[in-house]
Amino acid sequence: MTPVSQEFRHDPANGLHGDCMRACLASLFDLPIADVPHFAKIAADGKGDFWDGVTSFCRARGFSFVIVKGEFVWAEDNVYHIISGPSPRAAGVYHAVIGLNGKVHFDPHPSRSGLAGTPSDWSFEFLVQPPSRIGSP
Repeated sequence: MTPVSQEFRHDPANGLHGDCMRACLASLFDLPIADVPHFAKIAADGKGDFWDGVTSFCRARGFSFVIVKGEFVWAEDNVYHIISGPSPRAAGVYHAVIGLNGKVHFDPHPSRSGLAGTPSDWSFEFLVQPPSRIGSP
């Protein structure tokens, strides 16, 4: 995991759409941010669905994108993932950060202020390799 900062802050009144999820995926896949589509802008421009874009991007790299809502018990240590939840900067806006074992590890926003709310308000998102790709029957 290589931390990548987001390129765009969320300011739709001025035509800017935040790219925190884009930065998180770039971080997890160890890619430059330019190699990851700007899913929020694509959706805002009416050229595609945000979540379809995210899942297609991950699938093309051999991973499923799995979302778990709310708190749960961790069975494994040292697992990087994405956490999405309320932004601490604007009511009604959601933000994505890199998590490690269920806790905020890296915030791609320049403020590095993480998420608002508590883990019960958050979604935990994982890149999972389907069994056919890891040699299981």
